[in-house]
Amino acid sequence: MTRRLGTALALGPLLALAAPLRAQERAEVGVQAGIAQSRQLWDAPYQTDRISGLVMGAFADVRLPAPSLSLLGGMALVRRGTEVWNAQTDPDRTGSGTLEVDYLSVSLHFKARVQVGPASAFLLAGPTLEQFLRANRTATLNTLLERETGTVLAATAGTGLAFEVGRSTRVGLEARVTEGLNSAFDGVAGSVTNRSWEVLLRVGRIVR
Repeated sequence: MTRRLGTALALGPLLALAAPLRAQERAEVGVQAGIAQSRQLWDAPYQTDRISGLVMGAFADVRLPAPSLSLLGGMALVRRGTEVWNAQTDPDRTGSGTLEVDYLSVSLHFKARVQVGPASAFLLAGPTLEQFLRANRTATLNTLLERETGTVLAATAGTGLAFEVGRSTRVGLEARVTEGLNSAFDGVAGSVTNRSWEVLLRVGRIVR
């Protein structure tokens, strides 16, 4: 009994030191890739539907002094767009057009997480700034869209799960929605704004 008590007393300080090691994480840096399901919002009588595009980039998740909070910064190439048709003159969508728009997306989101062992769940929200790069569209849309907006501001919110693999790697899956706050295009169709639902896979290296 005395030996067991002595062992416990000896290991106690070591266990106390080991417990906060996971909380000493300073940041996480890595890559991200996923799918964006995008649908633009057009004025009546035009109707729109979703198209798919890729998201590829890098991120840095920096811990803040407040427990469980961090600042998630990201930069990615993302394709947004829509399928569009005139619901009055073309209700069967036989003459629908497609618009695909590539952006350089820069985001800065506040992130709150709850961690249990190697697993964590999180919520995030914040602004996203997107710089127009190029657009591909069917010829029927040329007369409807007169000019694009160079920089689009959006709001993003999302949630996800992450798991630590070993001591230095984290793999996460994130779902989020990005809503444009200003017009992406203007023209005969009025003001066109972006809306996207995205699923991202993140693989990061933990910096302690």
